[in-house]
Amino acid sequence: MLETYSLLLTDSLRSFQKNLFRSPVLYLLFFSMTLFSVFMIVGISIVFIRFDISIAVRDLFFLIFGLFILKAAYDFYHVFITKKEAVYALSTPVKQSRTVFEMALFIFWTNVGFWAVLSGLYTGIIANLNVSFEGAEE
Repeated sequence: MLETYSLLLTDSLRSFQKNLFRSPVLYLLFFSMTLFSVFMIVGISIVFIRFDISIAVRDLFFLIFGLFILKAAYDFYHVFITKKEAVYALSTPVKQSRTVFEMALFIFWTNVGFWAVLSGLYTGIIANLNVSFEGAEE
């Protein structure tokens, strides 16, 4: 079970390792841009709080989640349509609906993982700065 999922996960990890060693500066730049984006969102949140502009934490999280849904659509195109491994997986005797489900599951879990890590980082920074949101559920 989940053969396609493990195939895509293994291929993604190998590709990540190969690209990381080929161009570590680009990955360092990407990582720093990601951290900078999280700090910018924290800064914008603090400015909104200081000027009493109403902001709901759930709206911010759903906005970020919506951006990851757009990323998931892009990933689905690259994983499902242009990936050589997907062509192999679709040509096996396994039902194609199962293969497509495992591809969608792979994309869903990777994007939810990214969202959870970045949301956790945002929440941790906000908590360390002792900023309280009105009506926030913790």
